[in-house]
Amino acid sequence: MSSFVHLHVHSDYSPMEGVSSLKELCETARAHGADTLALTDTNGLYGAIRFLEIAKEGGLRPILGAEVRTGQMGGETAPVSHDTRPPRRCQDSPLSHRAVLLAKNPDGYANLCRLLSARHCDDAFDLISSVARYRDGLIILSDDQPALTAWKKQSSEDLYVELTPGAMMHQALAFSRRAGLPPVATNRVRFVAPHHFHLHRLLRTIALNTTLSRLPPDACCAPTHWLAPVSTLAGYYPHVPHALANTRRVAEDCRTDWNFRDTVFPAFRQLTDEGAFA
Repeated sequence: MSSFVHLHVHSDYSPMEGVSSLKELCETARAHGADTLALTDTNGLYGAIRFLEIAKEGGLRPILGAEVRTGQMGGETAPVSHDTRPPRRCQDSPLSHRAVLLAKNPDGYANLCRLLSARHCDDAFDLISSVARYRDGLIILSDDQPALTAWKKQSSEDLYVELTPGAMMHQALAFSRRAGLPPVATNRVRFVAPHHFHLHRLLRTIALNTTLSRLPPDACCAPTHWLAPVSTLAGYYPHVPHALANTRRVAEDCRTDWNFRDTVFPAFRQLTDEGAFA
Protein backbone atom coordinates (compact mmCIF):
# COMPACT_ATOMS: atom_id res chain seq x y z
CA MET A 1 0.00 0.00 0.00
CA SER A 2 1.44 3.38 -1.01
CA SER A 3 1.64 6.06 1.66
CA PHE A 4 0.58 8.63 -0.95
CA VAL A 5 -2.89 9.02 -2.46
CA HIS A 6 -3.59 11.09 -5.57
CA LEU A 7 -6.37 13.47 -4.45
CA HIS A 8 -6.45 15.82 -7.47
CA VAL A 9 -7.01 13.89 -10.69
CA HIS A 10 -8.65 14.96 -13.96
CA SER A 11 -9.85 12.44 -16.52
CA ASP A 12 -11.08 12.99 -20.06
CA TYR A 13 -14.37 14.00 -18.40
CA SER A 14 -12.65 17.38 -17.86
CA PRO A 15 -13.35 18.64 -21.40
CA MET A 16 -10.45 20.08 -23.38
CA GLU A 17 -8.18 19.55 -20.38
CA GLY A 18 -7.91 15.97 -19.13
CA VAL A 19 -6.30 13.44 -21.47
CA SER A 20 -6.56 9.99 -19.91
CA SER A 21 -9.58 7.73 -19.60
CA LEU A 22 -10.89 6.45 -16.29
CA LYS A 23 -9.60 2.98 -17.14
CA GLU A 24 -6.11 4.28 -17.90
CA LEU A 25 -6.02 6.24 -14.66
CA CYS A 26 -7.18 3.32 -12.53
CA GLU A 27 -4.89 0.79 -14.18
CA THR A 28 -1.88 3.07 -13.84
CA ALA A 29 -2.66 3.85 -10.21
CA ARG A 30 -2.82 0.13 -9.40
CA ALA A 31 0.42 -0.49 -11.27
CA HIS A 32 2.05 2.10 -8.98
CA GLY A 33 0.82 0.25 -5.90
CA ALA A 34 -2.08 2.56 -5.06
CA ASP A 35 -5.12 1.27 -3.21
CA THR A 36 -7.13 4.52 -3.32
CA LEU A 37 -7.72 7.16 -5.99
CA ALA A 38 -9.78 10.35 -6.18
CA LEU A 39 -11.53 11.69 -9.27
CA THR A 40 -11.82 15.49 -9.30
CA ASP A 41 -12.89 16.60 -12.75
CA THR A 42 -13.45 20.27 -13.47
CA ASN A 43 -16.82 21.63 -12.30
CA GLY A 44 -18.59 18.31 -12.64
CA LEU A 45 -19.19 14.72 -11.57
CA TYR A 46 -19.72 13.52 -15.12
CA GLY A 47 -17.56 10.40 -14.79
CA ALA A 48 -18.43 9.54 -11.21
CA ILE A 49 -20.60 6.45 -11.73
CA ARG A 50 -18.31 4.93 -14.34
CA PHE A 51 -15.31 5.72 -12.11
CA LEU A 52 -16.87 3.81 -9.22
CA GLU A 53 -17.36 0.77 -11.43
CA ILE A 54 -13.88 0.77 -12.93
CA ALA A 55 -12.11 1.54 -9.66
CA LYS A 56 -13.86 -1.25 -7.77
CA GLU A 57 -13.23 -3.73 -10.59
CA GLY A 58 -9.55 -2.83 -10.40
CA GLY A 59 -9.30 -3.11 -6.62
CA LEU A 60 -9.20 0.61 -5.91
CA ARG A 61 -11.10 2.54 -3.27
CA PRO A 62 -12.74 5.46 -5.11
CA ILE A 63 -13.01 8.96 -3.69
CA LEU A 64 -15.53 11.30 -5.31
CA GLY A 65 -14.85 14.97 -5.74
CA ALA A 66 -14.45 17.84 -8.17
CA GLU A 67 -12.24 20.83 -8.76
CA VAL A 68 -14.61 23.77 -8.67
CA ARG A 69 -13.33 26.84 -10.48
CA THR A 70 -14.61 30.25 -11.39
CA GLY A 71 -12.87 31.71 -14.36
CA GLN A 72 -11.10 29.20 -16.58
CA MET A 73 -7.86 27.27 -16.72
CA GLY A 74 -4.67 29.29 -16.99
CA GLY A 75 -4.87 31.89 -19.72
CA GLU A 76 -8.13 30.62 -21.21
CA THR A 77 -10.63 33.12 -22.47
CA ALA A 78 -13.88 32.92 -24.35
CA PRO A 79 -13.60 31.54 -27.92
CA VAL A 80 -11.17 33.61 -29.95
CA SER A 81 -12.57 36.20 -32.33
CA HIS A 82 -10.72 38.18 -35.00
CA ASP A 83 -10.11 41.00 -32.53
CA THR A 84 -6.36 41.73 -32.55
CA ARG A 85 -6.28 42.98 -28.97
CA PRO A 86 -4.53 40.70 -26.41
CA PRO A 87 -6.98 38.34 -24.71
CA ARG A 88 -7.98 39.05 -21.14
CA ARG A 89 -6.55 36.45 -18.81
CA CYS A 90 -9.14 35.06 -16.45
CA GLN A 91 -6.59 34.71 -13.66
CA ASP A 92 -6.39 38.53 -13.56
CA SER A 93 -10.01 38.66 -12.47
CA PRO A 94 -10.65 39.11 -8.73
CA LEU A 95 -13.60 36.73 -9.11
CA SER A 96 -11.40 33.80 -10.14
CA HIS A 97 -11.12 31.17 -7.38
CA ARG A 98 -10.56 27.44 -7.17
CA ALA A 99 -10.74 24.54 -4.75
CA VAL A 100 -10.73 20.75 -4.84
CA LEU A 101 -13.74 19.44 -2.91
CA LEU A 102 -13.84 15.81 -1.75
CA ALA A 103 -16.94 14.11 -0.40
CA LYS A 104 -16.50 12.64 3.07
CA ASN A 105 -20.00 11.20 3.27
CA PRO A 106 -23.45 11.36 1.60
CA ASP A 107 -24.10 14.82 3.03
CA GLY A 108 -20.86 16.02 1.49
CA TYR A 109 -21.78 14.49 -1.86
CA ALA A 110 -25.16 16.23 -1.72
CA ASN A 111 -23.51 19.55 -0.93
CA LEU A 112 -21.01 19.05 -3.75
CA CYS A 113 -23.94 18.52 -6.12
CA ARG A 114 -25.54 21.71 -4.84
CA LEU A 115 -22.33 23.65 -5.39
CA LEU A 116 -21.88 22.29 -8.91
CA SER A 117 -25.48 23.05 -9.81
CA ALA A 118 -25.04 26.61 -8.59
CA ARG A 119 -21.74 26.90 -10.46
CA HIS A 120 -23.49 26.07 -13.75
CA CYS A 121 -26.86 27.74 -13.19
CA ASP A 122 -26.18 30.90 -11.18
CA ASP A 123 -24.55 33.74 -13.12
CA ALA A 124 -23.70 35.39 -9.81
CA PHE A 125 -22.03 32.26 -8.38
CA ASP A 126 -19.33 33.07 -5.86
CA LEU A 127 -17.12 30.16 -4.83
CA ILE A 128 -16.07 31.54 -1.46
CA SER A 129 -19.57 32.24 -0.12
CA SER A 130 -21.04 29.11 -1.73
CA VAL A 131 -18.47 26.78 -0.19
CA ALA A 132 -18.95 28.50 3.16
CA ARG A 133 -22.65 27.69 2.91
CA TYR A 134 -22.33 24.11 1.69
CA ARG A 135 -19.06 22.85 3.17
CA ASP A 136 -20.54 20.29 5.58
CA GLY A 137 -19.27 16.83 4.69
CA LEU A 138 -16.60 18.18 2.34
CA ILE A 139 -12.81 18.26 2.57
CA ILE A 140 -11.35 21.36 0.93
CA LEU A 141 -7.93 21.49 -0.74
CA SER A 142 -6.77 24.77 -2.25
CA ASP A 143 -3.83 27.14 -2.67
CA ASP A 144 -6.22 30.06 -3.18
CA GLN A 145 -5.12 32.25 -0.27
CA PRO A 146 -8.09 34.68 -0.18
CA ALA A 147 -10.51 31.76 -0.27
CA LEU A 148 -8.63 29.79 2.39
CA THR A 149 -8.45 32.85 4.63
CA ALA A 150 -12.21 33.36 4.40
CA TRP A 151 -13.00 29.70 5.04
CA LYS A 152 -10.58 29.50 7.98
CA LYS A 153 -12.45 32.35 9.70
CA GLN A 154 -15.51 30.13 9.57
CA SER A 155 -13.71 26.90 10.54
CA SER A 156 -10.33 25.26 9.95
CA GLU A 157 -11.88 21.79 10.05
CA ASP A 158 -11.28 19.74 6.87
CA LEU A 159 -9.34 22.62 5.33
CA TYR A 160 -5.95 21.96 3.70
CA VAL A 161 -3.43 24.00 1.74
CA GLU A 162 -2.71 22.30 -1.57
CA LEU A 163 0.98 21.97 -2.42
CA THR A 164 1.93 21.10 -6.00
CA PRO A 165 5.51 20.92 -7.30
CA GLY A 166 6.36 24.06 -9.20
CA ALA A 167 7.34 27.68 -8.87
CA MET A 168 4.42 28.58 -6.59
CA MET A 169 4.76 25.74 -4.08
CA HIS A 170 6.97 27.73 -1.71
CA GLN A 171 4.32 30.46 -1.48
CA ALA A 172 1.61 27.91 -0.65
CA LEU A 173 3.84 26.31 1.98
CA ALA A 174 4.64 29.68 3.54
CA PHE A 175 0.93 30.46 3.71
CA SER A 176 0.24 27.05 5.26
CA ARG A 177 2.69 27.82 8.05
CA ARG A 178 1.39 31.36 8.63
CA ALA A 179 -2.23 30.30 8.65
CA GLY A 180 -1.70 27.16 10.70
CA LEU A 181 -3.43 25.02 8.08
CA PRO A 182 -2.04 21.57 7.21
CA PRO A 183 -0.47 21.11 3.78
CA VAL A 184 -1.42 18.29 1.46
CA ALA A 185 0.49 17.20 -1.63
CA THR A 186 -1.16 16.84 -5.03
CA ASN A 187 0.08 16.66 -8.59
CA ARG A 188 -3.00 18.11 -10.39
CA VAL A 189 -3.04 15.10 -12.71
CA ARG A 190 -4.18 15.54 -16.33
CA PHE A 191 -2.61 12.42 -17.88
CA VAL A 192 -1.06 9.11 -16.88
CA ALA A 193 2.42 9.56 -18.37
CA PRO A 194 4.72 12.52 -19.13
CA HIS A 195 4.69 11.93 -22.89
CA HIS A 196 0.95 12.65 -22.96
CA PHE A 197 1.61 16.32 -22.29
CA HIS A 198 1.53 17.05 -26.03
CA LEU A 199 -2.05 15.75 -26.15
CA HIS A 200 -3.01 18.09 -23.33
CA ARG A 201 -1.46 21.00 -25.27
CA LEU A 202 -3.42 19.99 -28.34
CA LEU A 203 -6.67 20.00 -26.37
CA ARG A 204 -5.90 23.41 -24.94
CA THR A 205 -5.12 24.73 -28.42
CA ILE A 206 -8.51 23.54 -29.67
CA ALA A 207 -10.24 25.01 -26.61
CA LEU A 208 -8.67 28.41 -27.29
CA ASN A 209 -9.18 28.25 -31.05
CA THR A 210 -5.53 29.07 -31.62
CA THR A 211 -2.37 27.36 -32.87
CA LEU A 212 0.28 25.43 -30.98
CA SER A 213 2.84 28.13 -31.75
CA ARG A 214 0.58 30.83 -30.26
CA LEU A 215 -0.65 28.86 -27.25
CA PRO A 216 0.13 30.79 -24.04
CA PRO A 217 2.23 28.70 -21.64
CA ASP A 218 -0.17 29.41 -18.77
CA ALA A 219 -3.07 27.97 -20.78
CA CYS A 220 -1.74 24.49 -19.98
CA CYS A 221 -0.88 22.51 -16.92
CA ALA A 222 2.79 21.70 -16.31
CA PRO A 223 4.45 18.74 -18.09
CA THR A 224 5.00 17.26 -14.62
CA HIS A 225 1.26 16.99 -13.88
CA TRP A 226 1.00 13.26 -14.51
CA LEU A 227 -0.05 10.31 -12.37
CA ALA A 228 3.42 9.97 -10.89
CA PRO A 229 4.29 7.25 -8.35
CA VAL A 230 5.22 8.20 -4.81
CA SER A 231 8.89 7.46 -5.53
CA THR A 232 8.87 10.33 -8.03
CA LEU A 233 6.79 12.75 -5.97
CA ALA A 234 8.79 12.22 -2.78
CA GLY A 235 11.71 14.01 -4.42
CA TYR A 236 9.67 17.21 -4.53
CA TYR A 237 8.83 17.20 -0.81
CA PRO A 238 12.04 16.47 1.15
CA HIS A 239 11.36 19.56 3.29
CA VAL A 240 7.68 18.77 3.94
CA PRO A 241 7.14 14.99 4.03
CA HIS A 242 3.99 15.40 6.10
CA ALA A 243 2.29 16.90 3.03
CA LEU A 244 2.60 13.46 1.43
CA ALA A 245 1.46 11.70 4.60
CA ASN A 246 -1.58 13.98 4.86
CA THR A 247 -2.91 12.55 1.58
CA ARG A 248 -3.49 9.26 3.38
CA ARG A 249 -5.08 11.09 6.29
CA VAL A 250 -7.51 12.83 3.92
CA ALA A 251 -8.24 9.60 2.05
CA GLU A 252 -9.11 7.77 5.26
CA ASP A 253 -11.63 10.49 6.09
CA CYS A 254 -13.45 10.07 2.77
CA ARG A 255 -16.14 7.54 2.02
CA THR A 256 -15.18 5.00 -0.63
CA ASP A 257 -18.00 2.43 -0.46
CA TRP A 258 -20.43 4.38 -2.62
CA ASN A 259 -23.53 2.69 -3.97
CA PHE A 260 -25.78 4.49 -6.42
CA ARG A 261 -27.71 1.45 -7.58
CA ASP A 262 -30.69 2.18 -5.35
CA THR A 263 -33.25 4.72 -6.47
CA VAL A 264 -32.96 7.96 -4.51
CA PHE A 265 -36.02 10.20 -4.50
CA PRO A 266 -35.70 13.94 -3.91
CA ALA A 267 -36.70 15.28 -0.52
CA PHE A 268 -39.93 17.29 -0.42
CA ARG A 269 -40.50 19.72 2.38
CA GLN A 270 -43.39 19.01 4.72
CA LEU A 271 -43.86 15.52 3.24
CA THR A 272 -42.90 12.15 4.62
CA ASP A 273 -40.97 9.75 2.39
CA GLU A 274 -44.19 7.77 1.87
CA GLY A 275 -46.12 10.87 0.98
CA ALA A 276 -43.48 12.04 -1.49
CA PHE A 277 -43.43 8.60 -3.15
CA ALA A 278 -47.20 8.69 -3.58
